[in-house]
Amino acid sequence: MKSPLQRAGTIVVALAVLLISHELASAQQTAAPDDGISVQARGPVHEAFAQPTDVKPVPGPTEPKQPPDPIAEEPPDQKPEGNNVQWVPGYWAWDTDKQDYLWVSGSWRVPPPNRTWVPGHWVQAEGGWQWVSGFWASATQSQVQYVDQPPASLENGPTVPAPDDSSIYVPGCWFFQAGQWAWRAGYWLEPKPGWVWTPSHYCYTPAGYVFVDGYWDYPLEDRGLLFAPVYFTQPLWQTPGWFYQPSYCVGFDGLLASLFVGPHHHHYYFGDYYGAGYAGLGFSPWYAYGPRHHDALFGYTRWQHRGDPSWYAGLRNTYQARVNGSLPRPPHTLQAQSALLAHSGSRNGNVNNLQIVTPLHQVRGGNARLTTLNPSQIAAHRTQAESLGQLRQSRTRIEAAGKPAGGSIPLPLRTRDTHIAPAADSAAMQRPRLPASVSTLPQVTTHGALPQIINQAPQTYRAPAPYQYQSHYGPSVQRAPAITTTPRLPAYTAHAPAHVNTPHWSMPSYQRAPAPVFHGGGGYHAGGGYHGGGHSSGHKR
Repeated sequence: MKSPLQRAGTIVVALAVLLISHELASAQQTAAPDDGISVQARGPVHEAFAQPTDVKPVPGPTEPKQPPDPIAEEPPDQKPEGNNVQWVPGYWAWDTDKQDYLWVSGSWRVPPPNRTWVPGHWVQAEGGWQWVSGFWASATQSQVQYVDQPPASLENGPTVPAPDDSSIYVPGCWFFQAGQWAWRAGYWLEPKPGWVWTPSHYCYTPAGYVFVDGYWDYPLEDRGLLFAPVYFTQPLWQTPGWFYQPSYCVGFDGLLASLFVGPHHHHYYFGDYYGAGYAGLGFSPWYAYGPRHHDALFGYTRWQHRGDPSWYAGLRNTYQARVNGSLPRPPHTLQAQSALLAHSGSRNGNVNNLQIVTPLHQVRGGNARLTTLNPSQIAAHRTQAESLGQLRQSRTRIEAAGKPAGGSIPLPLRTRDTHIAPAADSAAMQRPRLPASVSTLPQVTTHGALPQIINQAPQTYRAPAPYQYQSHYGPSVQRAPAITTTPRLPAYTAHAPAHVNTPHWSMPSYQRAPAPVFHGGGGYHAGGGYHGGGHSSGHKR
């Protein structure tokens, strides 16, 4: 007969065996995608995760085939740490090579502070089907307003030199108020560590154009998890009770090493879109698109690497080497990636950049902090995702019918992010990963080129008073063109314009806004983590 100590030891060994068996089963479950599902190592970046802004918004291309209905998608049972990480559902996107639709997997996203995601949707258009992009609306906005097409952009780049090497240029934008259009010229922005300024812009819809006021967002590495697109070789969604659960993530290094902007600038794309054939289809490499179009993500990333003169040259040289064949191109699928890495036999820097997707269970540990969700937490995220699906359906119905009566549609209000006290740990305040919320957002401090207002009818110019943006959330269309003034700034001096349409303004000095204050917490650390990539697991409920 065994003693109590022996029985306890037996129980411990049995539990250990069960735990190891469970871990092995979990690893095997995500080691390979299900039959009928091909994990893609290239494709569109989910719009809610990252999206280029259009200075000249235009309708997207039309595709010849009707997309399937959105599939049943289950949030993964692991997510990045943080109280404000949300699951944003996926959607169908057209693949130019396959001439068919692939599924852009949903993503874990830390929303920009005080923003609500309005999902995109497909509409039938002349000659086929057309994608209408999603956007981040203000969380305090109760209606999505539609306006007529803005006038042609007057943006021609900066009219005065940058005041210093670190400044980021923000393109100009039209504002509509009191029945007329007003142009606010571009300006130089003082960068803020840990924040990306998304400029004011318009989004095309079949019902009109939607204005999105400028807002602060997190850098890519702080936004959550980006999951890889998948291609269905079988219509698994027709099986009763089936659902898809992403489980492959896109690595951050591989993402930026092969980033492109897609046709009509509506999507970022990652992976192999190299060469003249893709350029002819409208794909532009990020290193070339970014400086030419003053892309916000590019401007911030270049500022992050301001101490590394080889950063930009590395992007350009890698692109050219992959075009001419001196470097291998990234694989198209998870299967091709596995074969490429096995054949290489080494893990040098070039090979690391070719490892695009990674199983979710391998992301745990190191710089990527994940937490496991219980069934009730998964159900809560599922409910939130369903509400976004309902919003997408409403938007599809209203915009497909043309401009809505009253020029707006209802938008559910999201509770504003909770403001919390600053962290006591100064190191945590400087650079947290995936913050649940922030106590303050940096003010938009501009300098150099003063934004001027141009009234379209009649064509006259009016010099605004000295100003500073006071809102924590950036300028909004409700306040344009009236600008909050402050007596603390020096007066602006209007110079005789070199050309009637390009008046120049100078400002002797400017005030630096206080640095943002964060709450310390878990999540990603510098250089860390994977930003999405998902494997589609077929399951039945």
